[in-house]
Order: sequence, then C-alpha cells, then structure tokens
Amino acid sequence: MEDYRKILRKRKILCLVFGILLLPLAIATLYLFYSMDSAIKGSDTVEFFGGVLNGLRAGLGITIVMLLFVKAIQYHKALKNDTEIKNLYIEEHDERNIALNEKSSKISFNVIFLAIFISCVITGFINSTVSLTLLAVLFFVTLTKVVIYIMYSRKM
Repeated sequence: MEDYRKILRKRKILCLVFGILLLPLAIATLYLFYSMDSAIKGSDTVEFFGGVLNGLRAGLGITIVMLLFVKAIQYHKALKNDTEIKNLYIEEHDERNIALNEKSSKISFNVIFLAIFISCVITGFINSTVSLTLLAVLFFVTLTKVVIYIMYSRKM
C-alpha cells in the first residue's frame, strides 16, 4: 500500500502543477468571454457564434482547472486516511472496471476514428482547409495508436 501512497502523492502534485499552470489560461479565456472584443465582428449570427465559442472556451478552461484542483483535494484527503487509500486502490484496480474501461476504449476509438474519417471525406467537398485539418488529426491519432501499440508490444 506504500507504493500506491507514493503514486497518489505524485498524482496530487501533478494535478496541482497542471492546475496552477492552466489557471492563467482559464482566466484569460474568461477575460476574452467577458470582454467580447475578441468575438468576430460582422453579422449578428457571426457575433453570436463568436460569443458561443468564447463561452465554450471559458467554460472548458475553468472546468478543467476546477477538476484538477478537486482531484488534488481528493488525493490529499485520501493520503490522510488509510481506508480511503484502500477504497481508491480497490476502485482503480477492480478487474471489472478495468475490463469495462478497456472494452469501451476500444469501441470508442473505432467510432471516433470512423467519425473523423467520414467528416474528412464530407468536408472535402465543402472546405478543403477543414478537410486537411481533419486529415492531420486522423494522421496524428493513427500515429499515436501505432506508437502506443509498439510500446505495449515490447512491454508484454
């Protein structure tokens, strides 16, 4: 259990570090959302979607920072209580949860890959820039999958 305690300490530190590093970015997105000077000027529709985009960025930024801090607090509380550490360990290493996570990850990857591919083909008829961007994303996802597959094939 002492090894898992070390893992939790590292996770807590990582959550705090990333939370602190991302905090200025989240504050900047909030500033952009409330200033609205960064919204694209033009028709009412364009301004509306510019506002939606700024709101989405602000909401996601703050949410990610808050989740990191909540996780750090959760790990901090667990490190003080041995039963909490055991509960986290059991929850994380439960064979059923591991199997569900692996199975859902495989299916989710295939669905997302197919959706990006179909989007790439469809947007090729409408906007080549978007299509090339989706193609680059598809290439990056494929490269990541291959590299991780090679890493795990050498480990096992």
